[in-house]
Amino acid sequence: MALASAGHISFTGSSPAAGLCSCSSFSETSQVTAGECLIIGKSSVRASHWTSQSASRRSVQCNGIFSDLKGNLLSKFKGGKRESGTRKQPPIWPPPEDADESDQEDVTDEDVAPYVPEVNKDAELDESVLKEIASKGATEVRVVDVDKVFLTSQGEKKVVRGVSLRVEAGQLVALVGPSGSGKTTLLRMIAGLEPTSAGKVYFNDEDLTNVCVQDRDVGFMFQSYALFKHMTVAANVAYGLSTSKRKGTLTPGQIKKRVDDLLSLVQLSEYGERYPPQLSGGQRQRVALARALATEPRLLLLDEPFGALDVVVRQELRTWVKKLQKALNITTIFVTHDQDEALEMADYMVVFHRGRILQEGPPFEVYERPNSAFVMNFISDPNVIPATCLAVRRSGFRTTKPYVLVRPDDLTIFYEEKLDLPTTPATVIEVNNMGPEVLCEIKYDDDVTLEFNRQRYDFEEQPLEVGQRVHLQLKPLLLKAFSEEDLKA
Repeated sequence: MALASAGHISFTGSSPAAGLCSCSSFSETSQVTAGECLIIGKSSVRASHWTSQSASRRSVQCNGIFSDLKGNLLSKFKGGKRESGTRKQPPIWPPPEDADESDQEDVTDEDVAPYVPEVNKDAELDESVLKEIASKGATEVRVVDVDKVFLTSQGEKKVVRGVSLRVEAGQLVALVGPSGSGKTTLLRMIAGLEPTSAGKVYFNDEDLTNVCVQDRDVGFMFQSYALFKHMTVAANVAYGLSTSKRKGTLTPGQIKKRVDDLLSLVQLSEYGERYPPQLSGGQRQRVALARALATEPRLLLLDEPFGALDVVVRQELRTWVKKLQKALNITTIFVTHDQDEALEMADYMVVFHRGRILQEGPPFEVYERPNSAFVMNFISDPNVIPATCLAVRRSGFRTTKPYVLVRPDDLTIFYEEKLDLPTTPATVIEVNNMGPEVLCEIKYDDDVTLEFNRQRYDFEEQPLEVGQRVHLQLKPLLLKAFSEEDLKA
């Protein structure tokens, strides 16, 4: 398992006998002692069997059957007998028509409790804590003509090709692109986890190309968070302080205060004595972030920081992380596959493809003025229509290439024909409610179909129905022509 902390990276494997093993995937408070875990570890049952058995127990436990985790584990792996007792059966639903109210389970306050946000993104940040945690001045990062070549069984594979990038001090920069485009490899070379095959890496004006990771003073948060499961939350955050180059410069009391400050900053003050498996995904992410900030890094690097979280938690944490990053004034580079995430959070966006940078700039500029068909296709998920279709010809757009890209939000819809505008008639064939937006699909008279978005408030004022005739305008400046080779370049 990999563990990253600001200024210190190490790799370790956890042992079942190390400390207290938490089994919170079954019950938040159930725990098995180190000695019992050791016995389980020596069992002849293979790891794959353990995994499948655990999965089946979780499935059954959700139906309310296994209420005593520890007793069942020891019964299975120590040969003990399970205590007798009536097992709680899952409720029958819907209940029989003649069922008495007394036959139904009581509804607890927890069952009807309102949803509690993962973080309070509107909470004021403690200025005294920020002063203690903030890095000692933001760092400018430059990579110059960087290459990375891996040796494989098929020979050399070049995954980063002549990349040059400047990240201004205090910026929040997003690296986006499809899988295998070189984003994470570049991030690891900046951190010092991967050596460069060619080129230079600078922090401010200091050449760190050949400096080891321990001396770069970087906070790195991995996609898997890489937390020690046998350590408490507080111990995970303190790990970098007790093992990095700062070891010996801080007293135990100073380390405890810094850990308390960090947990307060990430809104986890009351979770210091819990173990990582007892936390939600968003809480584990914040623990990993606190650990990365523990040693006052010059630079913060995040690899898919929200990739393992559900949509609601991801949305909540985006705003909070950006607010925290600005308050700390720490230069931050993060890798993401989520275009919306990059557009919302980043001050600067860098689009990768096949190991190269295709376009970079402020997110709004990249979205509004993509410099290639690939960038437009990756960032905005546009419609693809023939360049010879009726709608393109009436728009006045001319090209020798066979296809045209048009974004769903770049169409203008009219309910009546506009003689002074180059509109094209079409028929509504589908209307889908997407929450804040309504996604509609139309078909032109030459059988070309495309999708377009409407804001809900617009749709409520002038709703559309399947079969309705409308007139749409394509604006030439918002179209992008391409060939199949353009997307492969």
